[in-house]
Amino acid sequence: MTVATMGIFLRRSDIGKAIRAAASNRLGANLCGIQVKRVYLISVGLATTAAAVAGGVMMPYYLVSPFAGHEFLNKSFAIAVVGGMGSFGGAFLAAMIIAMVEAFGGMLLSPVLANAIVFGLLILVLLFKPSGLLSNARN
Repeated sequence: MTVATMGIFLRRSDIGKAIRAAASNRLGANLCGIQVKRVYLISVGLATTAAAVAGGVMMPYYLVSPFAGHEFLNKSFAIAVVGGMGSFGGAFLAAMIIAMVEAFGGMLLSPVLANAIVFGLLILVLLFKPSGLLSNARN
């Protein structure tokens, strides 16, 4: 729900369009009258809010420690790269694929190998489609 709301916000609102414009081309956005520094501050605020929501949702299920986020950080990196940088649909598809690969790999082979299988998938995607599954970049 939160991801869908963020996707709609970035696609349809004026500030969301300004964020995407500033991320795509800072100078061009500045020439169009967008206050790029203000947009960057808003982006940092949105990212902090998203991290707080994710932490609030996940921490009741995991032990709280300074090192609690490393596993999630690694999976997030794999999801972003497999899906294609900057693609909401690609991130969603990659998250579903990685979740299935991890679940079935852990069930069929060994739960210890689940992370290795996920990063093996990451390596395969980087070898055959380096821009990600749903990115618009040309290889």
